Amino acid sequence: MPKKVSAVSRKIGFVETMDCLPVSKLPEGAEWTYEIKLDGYRLEVVRNTKEVTLYSRRQNVLNDRFGYIATALEYLRSGTVIDGEVVGLGPDGHADFYLLQKFRSAQSNIVYYAFDILVHEHRDRNHRVI
Repeated sequence: MPKKVSAVSRKIGFVETMDCLPVSKLPEGAEWTYEIKLDGYRLEVVRNTKEVTLYSRRQNVLNDRFGYIATALEYLRSGTVIDGEVVGLGPDGHADFYLLQKFRSAQSNIVYYAFDILVHEHRDRNHRVI
């Protein structure tokens, strides 16, 4: 008889993220908030039982490039997917895309901004088990 696979033992992968849509006029009203545009690389973090995988927007694995970020996020619980952006910060504290191009020599100035938890412990935002 086949074993039933629990959500905890199931490996999760890349989750398609939402992108901003261009508009000709910004919406107005108290219900709208805005955030600073980060000039970096979109980076999705997927934590499974044995590994953390970093994915680009096009699902390229970026662990070799940003392994120190994967290592820093090993504390996440298994079955977690986080959406964010890798950004190089210049001496003035502002985003500097050029630093990402020189990521090896500028590693200490590169940070990961997490802005959305897509999956937590194998549950999506609608509490469905995945």
